[in-house]
Order: sequence, then C-alpha cells, then structure tokens
Amino acid sequence: MTDLEAVLFVVAVQTAYSASVAVGLVISQDPIGGSFAASGSTVTITVSLGPEPVREQAEGGSAKRKHYKRYFVEIDGQYFEVNSQAEAEQKLRHALALAQTVIAPEATDRSAKRIRRGKRAATPALPTINASPELAQVVDEYRERINAVYRQIAVDAELRELMRLKMLDDDEDDAITTLLLH
Repeated sequence: MTDLEAVLFVVAVQTAYSASVAVGLVISQDPIGGSFAASGSTVTITVSLGPEPVREQAEGGSAKRKHYKRYFVEIDGQYFEVNSQAEAEQKLRHALALAQTVIAPEATDRSAKRIRRGKRAATPALPTINASPELAQVVDEYRERINAVYRQIAVDAELRELMRLKMLDDDEDDAITTLLLH
C-alpha cells in the first residue's frame, strides 16, 4: 500500500471472505494492476479474511450456518485478525503502550543528539495503521493519541537539552566568577 501512496494514489482497503486466498493477502485491486489511473485517484484493495466462518448446528436434521463478523488491524505491516472492536482496541492500546515505553526513550535520546548538533528535535515517524472500514473511528482516535505522544517526545527532548545547556552556561559563569575573585 505504501508503494501506491508513494506514487500519489489514495488507497482504500476493504475486506472480504475468500476460500481460496489466505488471510491478509490481497484478493483484488480496483483498478487492476497495469491499467491507467490518474494521480490522486483511489485504488481499492480487497484483503482476504480467509474462509467464511461457519458454525453448524443440527436442527431438525438440517445444518444451519451462523456468520460472524471479522475485522482486521494492521500496524506497521503486522496483520491482526480480530473478532470485535474491543479486540481491535486491545491491539491499538498495545501499540500506544509501545510508543510510550519503547519508542519514547529511544526517540528522546536521538532528539537530544540532534539538538546538540544544532538541529531541531525529531518527531518519530507515526506507525502505519490500517484497519477494516468499520474500525476507522477507533483507529483515528489511537493514531491521534500516538501522534500526541510522539509530538510530546520532541518537545520534552528539546526542553531537556535546553535546560542542560543552561546548566552548563551557569556552571561556566560560576567558574569565571570564582577565577576573577581569586
């Protein structure tokens, strides 16, 4: 999908059941590959949910099918099949926790080094998050929460480095005053 976005297409993802295409693989693309599409137009990718789930119940000698709704969440290329919005939120909460506990300290260190070289603190790249269309609202909410964490990382790193530099300046002023008085 990022290849399509890199050449300025809008990518829409939908899902469908497929008995012949494995979960997470592309069933189809519209327009089809190799055909002409104007830059900025939408390319719809249909991703397989795998075979349609079937639960058979014997009722008067006949079998009755019961269908279950299935969704997917994809975070930085990792594909998760989920059965409910709550399960999708659990995966997104995990991504947010990783942003806060793993990415934040690493990014803070990188930003401090950038500031020492005279550059601005860098905001980490947001993870790529895609999901079933039904989950768009919850994905947008978590994407914004992760983005807020990442923006705060850059601000915190810049403040810490400025405070460190100020403390160094204060120490130098104290040392010069001490030398002049003696």
